[in-house]
Amino acid sequence: DDPSLKRIEGSEILYYKASKFDEALFALEKVQFDYGAQAFKETKVLRAEGPHTIIYYKLPPETTTLEGIRQYEAELKAKGYERLFEANGEDLDDGYNRFVTRIYPEVKGNQPLYYVHDFNHEDKRYAFYKLTGADGAIYVSLYAFAINDYSGIGAESQKLKGVEVGRVLLRVDILREGAMKERMVV
Repeated sequence: DDPSLKRIEGSEILYYKASKFDEALFALEKVQFDYGAQAFKETKVLRAEGPHTIIYYKLPPETTTLEGIRQYEAELKAKGYERLFEANGEDLDDGYNRFVTRIYPEVKGNQPLYYVHDFNHEDKRYAFYKLTGADGAIYVSLYAFAINDYSGIGAESQKLKGVEVGRVLLRVDILREGAMKERMVV
């Protein structure tokens, strides 16, 4: 877990990645596709750089996408975070998993994550929060989605351990905006 954020009781970490300096995209509006131009329409996003942590949690049985988001929201609001954007289902994108493709491009290079997202994008929710402090901004985004179709997730070696139909996964991104540590030497 990230030391700044609790987890829902009974949830398990399925995937974890922490970078000392990276960039992240955070959605500020619905992701849409322009069929005429065959490209994504301009979408308001916030692009930030700094230490970045990505955690995928498997939430306890019978937890809904809404409850997953609201549990974390209560924790974040108690710490002074403000919500900048929230959407779900068709208010998040115009289909074909475009939200994940646009906002989480690194998923395409990770086969287990790619498969779990590609086949499960009907019941989804997203919320994005910001905390401004003396050391700069901290951004937290939450993306909850239900596992409704396990058929396409792939061969046994590609499956995320313990993911089954009916469970909700929650991706948490935490980025502490900041400058890169200078490491150039002669």
